[in-house]
Amino acid sequence: MPPQRLTTEERRIQQPKQLLVDGNDPLNFFKELMKHLNCQDIQIQDYGGVDELPRFLRGFTGATGYSSVTSIGIVRDAEENGEAAAWSSVQSALQHANMPVPQHIGQRSAADPHVTVLILPGDGNPGMLETVLNQTFADDPVNACINDFFECVERLPEKRIHIPDKARARAYMWTRERPHVSVGVAAQVGYWDFDHEAFAPLRSFLTAL
Repeated sequence: MPPQRLTTEERRIQQPKQLLVDGNDPLNFFKELMKHLNCQDIQIQDYGGVDELPRFLRGFTGATGYSSVTSIGIVRDAEENGEAAAWSSVQSALQHANMPVPQHIGQRSAADPHVTVLILPGDGNPGMLETVLNQTFADDPVNACINDFFECVERLPEKRIHIPDKARARAYMWTRERPHVSVGVAAQVGYWDFDHEAFAPLRSFLTAL
């Protein structure tokens, strides 16, 4: 099952609450999490990537239906540069689009439409969505096997694990009955426990939107 892309119809502003995410994997993942939480009044859109957010927001604010938007959630990864750099990047994109800018991560902007930003994995740490996903199987016995594999690879001359959090999440998925390379598709087939404590900040973010 390939990752789902938004249709032209879905790109129109159809709901007062908007969730903006960076890529198909987060889009498919958050779609499933919203279904789990029964968040039926949130429309999700893919802004394409962290470097594309400024351009997306400028078009977004000019789209038909934007005046009906009451709340906007923006999700992006901290990546290797860390949460502070990611937060600064989102603030800059909002400013250039003449949109309300929250004072802090996870805090609503005072002006309408209310804007809230979630930087993953949270708590000021570098990382990404997969960093959070990996917490959900930390106590699974298969995680010890994944650790052994990673340690073995790292001992090989001139070898290293690139983007370890992504690699670890995919290693876990390949232990399942129907292995997939996409964490978003894995969400669609039920590989992630949406009630896990690791997802608590994500659940709170969506329900507060």
